[in-house]
Parts: sequence; C-alpha cells; structure tokens
Amino acid sequence: MENKKVMYHYTALYHLPKIMSDGYLKLTESNLRLDVEMYKPVVWLTDLDRPTKEDLALDGSRLDKTEVRVHVKKKVTFKTWETFANKNKMNKELKQIFASGHSPKNWFISTNPIYLKDILLIENTHTGEVYYKTNGEN
Repeated sequence: MENKKVMYHYTALYHLPKIMSDGYLKLTESNLRLDVEMYKPVVWLTDLDRPTKEDLALDGSRLDKTEVRVHVKKKVTFKTWETFANKNKMNKELKQIFASGHSPKNWFISTNPIYLKDILLIENTHTGEVYYKTNGEN
C-alpha cells in the first residue's frame, strides 16, 4: 500500500441507516468462491477517492454504490485484494474474470468489521452532504 493514512469504503445511501445504527461496516461477500456463501467475508476498501463504478467492479449493481464515501483510518491489518486472493487460493480463472476491466490494484480488504471509531468521515459523493464526522478524539 502506498503511504496514505486514509482508505475509502463506498456504499449506497440505502445502506447508510443500517451502518449508522449498527455502528460499523459489516463483513460482506469476499467473492473468493462462488460455491460457498460468505466464504472468508471482508469489508471492501480502496485507495481511490474518486473511483468509477467500473474501477470498483460495481457496474452491475442496481444501486449506486459509489454514492456514499466512507473515509477509514488506514490500518496495518488491511491487505491488498491481490495478496488476499492469492493467500486464499482464489481460482485463477475466477480471479481474472472478477478483475477484468476493473482496477484491482486499488482494491483492499479488511477481514474485520470497521467500527465508527475508525471512521473519519461519511459523505455523499454527489451532494457533498456530511452524514458523520469524527470529533478528532478517536
């Protein structure tokens, strides 16, 4: 990972109330295997502050999953997607299909939920509205 102090998680506005009420970004499908549901779940992250849906492989979603940007404190436990996929022996053909036409070099994962104490800012990428901002004491 390059020397950035912030990573980003993108999601749809539809998911924001649940994130705020739960107090964390939950683990979701890793896509390492298609035959096992929730196999080695992750929180998806990127180092791109203005990605396209294609960059993040979100171009097939009905929801705009780039509408909300969550700024997350970078942790040493975050891994590149490439490292994670290789360590977990992701099928090479599936990996190629998953990455084709996207920007996997900018994908990172957390194998742990990310709690609000590690979130710096949550904002709307279209309107600039701020939904959450840390008080700087975390």
